Amino acid sequence: MDSMPIIQALTLIVIGLGVVVGWAQLRLLRKQIKAQHDWNRRLTSLQYSFSSDPHIREIRTRLDQHLNIPNQKTREIHLEEIEALATQQYPEVMTDIQFILGRLESMCVAIKNGIVDERTCKDMLRGIVIEYFRFFRQYIESKRDIRNNPRLYVCLETYAQRWDKAGDPSRPKVDESI
Repeated sequence: MDSMPIIQALTLIVIGLGVVVGWAQLRLLRKQIKAQHDWNRRLTSLQYSFSSDPHIREIRTRLDQHLNIPNQKTREIHLEEIEALATQQYPEVMTDIQFILGRLESMCVAIKNGIVDERTCKDMLRGIVIEYFRFFRQYIESKRDIRNNPRLYVCLETYAQRWDKAGDPSRPKVDESI
């Protein structure tokens, strides 16, 4: 009796099983890598939390004290008010506004490019993004005109509008025409 066909059949079965096991392991590895990637994006998102950075907390405290932002959710601050504040009692107001808006813009750019997790950032900072964009809209438009750069803070604007539309229907929208 010739055992060669039996050995070849067993070899094919072993190779076939090896291919199936290898394919299953690759799928599992891909799933684990994706899960790790998503976890890392969520962790990176936490770096944008205002509560974890004492410098940002100080800036927000100063802005809230001088501009009373939490109590003015539906209004924009006029440039004249900011300029008057800068010349009178809060000379670093422009720097603080630029820092906060720049930080929020950085987060929104990171969201757009998939570096951080949108859902995590939205859960942490949705209200602040909407509130600060709405409140400083005239300031943002002024900076765009001065620098002749219509794309300045465009990611912040995009996410403020997107998150505002998806939010509470009883709150006024950032821009009703959008």
